Amino acid sequence: YASIAYKFDAIYKEATISEILVTVGNSGRLTPVAIFNPKVDLLGAKVEKASLHNFRNIKDLGVDVGCKVLVCRSNDVIPYIEEVSESTGSAFQPPTICPECGTKVLQMGEYLQCPNTSGCKAQLCGRIKNWVKELNLLEWGDSLIEKLIESKKVKSIDDLYKLSIEDLSSIDRMGKKSAKKCYDILWNNNEITLDVFLGALSIPMIGSTTIKQIMDAGCDTLEKFGQLKAEQFKMVSGIGPNKAKSLEAGLLQNQSLILSLIDNKIK
Repeated sequence: YASIAYKFDAIYKEATISEILVTVGNSGRLTPVAIFNPKVDLLGAKVEKASLHNFRNIKDLGVDVGCKVLVCRSNDVIPYIEEVSESTGSAFQPPTICPECGTKVLQMGEYLQCPNTSGCKAQLCGRIKNWVKELNLLEWGDSLIEKLIESKKVKSIDDLYKLSIEDLSSIDRMGKKSAKKCYDILWNNNEITLDVFLGALSIPMIGSTTIKQIMDAGCDTLEKFGQLKAEQFKMVSGIGPNKAKSLEAGLLQNQSLILSLIDNKIK
């Protein structure tokens, strides 16, 4: 019997944008997010927000606070703004400074970027949360990471491996037992495969899957990664020029961090 795939038309609902928030990711990319008030009911889910992706998309759609838009759920999962149904006659203006640290933003292709990689709290927080997530350190929750950054005990990923049990237990609402549990799970997971190690560094467009592709092509040691340039990386199937350039720049930018992590007995 021949199989037939049916594709049903997407269901759209009208929503009013009450606010546009600008978030800063772990790589410094600024992402505008539309907030709906009231929430819109889509396929049984109450949807409160949807990513606007970048400011070029905002301009193309003509999106601004107060306008009405048609919203659907892409693949029945991700809320997506299809078009403006009732315009305000204006488009939301992109910020000129980072909303988190006040640094002047740069235009990077169709995206805005905060260049303050070491001093922007949102980027630091995002990078450490990403590291913890990729290493599956379940005890290290967002609240703990944020408190460690607030306390100035952690200013970089490698600072996690310089913390003592006493450092952790001094954090608000963190008892000695919980502190020891966090400490133990961190050091019980210090043998990290190369694809996870490099993929967890928050290099833009580069995750463990991309690293694994390159490793499968023969670049299977940290030393080899350090010797190759974008021209060599993009020769690997599935690695385009943008990814290749980002990887080369990211490895260079993270060189001291990588060495520090190795010095702190990351294997």
